[in-house]
Amino acid sequence: MRIAIDYTAAASHWPGVGRYGRELVRALVLRPDCPELVLFEHGGAQPLPIAALGLDAAPAGLVERVRLPGSRRLMKLRSAVGFGGLERRLGNVDLVHRAFIDMPPLRGLDYLAPLLEFGLRDAKRDAALARSLAPAKRVVVGSTAGRIEAVERLSPYGFEAFRARSFTTGADHWLRAAKPRTALENLAAGAPRFLVLGAVGSARRPLQILAGFEALVASLPPDEAPVLHFDGRAGDAADAFKAALAASPARARVTWNPKPDEAALPELVAGSTTLVHLSRGELSPITALEALHFGVSVVASHLPAFEEALGDEVLVTPEAEVDAEALGAAMARGLRAGLDEEARRVRQGVVAGHTWDVCAADHIAIWREAHEDPDLDRA
Repeated sequence: MRIAIDYTAAASHWPGVGRYGRELVRALVLRPDCPELVLFEHGGAQPLPIAALGLDAAPAGLVERVRLPGSRRLMKLRSAVGFGGLERRLGNVDLVHRAFIDMPPLRGLDYLAPLLEFGLRDAKRDAALARSLAPAKRVVVGSTAGRIEAVERLSPYGFEAFRARSFTTGADHWLRAAKPRTALENLAAGAPRFLVLGAVGSARRPLQILAGFEALVASLPPDEAPVLHFDGRAGDAADAFKAALAASPARARVTWNPKPDEAALPELVAGSTTLVHLSRGELSPITALEALHFGVSVVASHLPAFEEALGDEVLVTPEAEVDAEALGAAMARGLRAGLDEEARRVRQGVVAGHTWDVCAADHIAIWREAHEDPDLDRA
């Protein structure tokens, strides 16, 4: 097979879909069954360091990189009006693996689209999403539970269930770094740390997490109180969060870094006691899995994809997320679990199968099935 992959975000953005594409390709080129790859990019984003891509490990002739003219905005406009033209630039490829549901524009080429998260349940948006996904040969989702949820949400609007496939989410990328091991060795030093990753936006409930932390701190002796660290850019809740933090009785124990440093993240995560990850609509549990690879305990929203992957970790219902006392109690359970050294080792064993190599193998199998059996019966 010859597979074209939208590598635009992978080559220019550390988190999110950028990490997905970058780490997938890094793992693919190390496998003996890796198909030929055409990595295409568009837009003028600042590229990541070449060493971050891991393409130097690819055998000669396995990977071709293609630079396309125009910005992502122009590409999206071309897609919206149905204007193709990408096919000639990619050459002879069997499948295209998109990074985004609705772009790039394609005519006459089979493609796969990733579905990694949902918005809040809304009939009009779900119907529009189902229409956007209809032309895709396959839709790939980062968990079995997420695939089931996608089918349940979208089937009433004409989405064909047979198109949905799940893959194992890889999350072991930070284990390549040496510093996290030092952080693990020094974990006992200092106060236990709660960590919140991602933008300080309303979807992540930073105000509720702060209120839950305040309730937890108020219930503990001063010498046992943990600290709370937010690591993420300013989102739509940043101003409200700043105001709440300024008035917080626990403000001396809370820090916020609005400019995350990718190089510092492995050590930051590994040296934390508990990750708090409240969200809506995620179909892939990657952030929580990143923490579990270091043995860090997790307090997360009660979503199907998280329930499938996180086992005995603390899952919080939507009602408890907005109740300071209930969320504080959940964080207390997460704290106890994070301080349990044996439980940390168990978590690392539970999550050991969530590697990018397994993720790459799953993608190859999905590509092969889509290529060799394109008219699969709707079972």
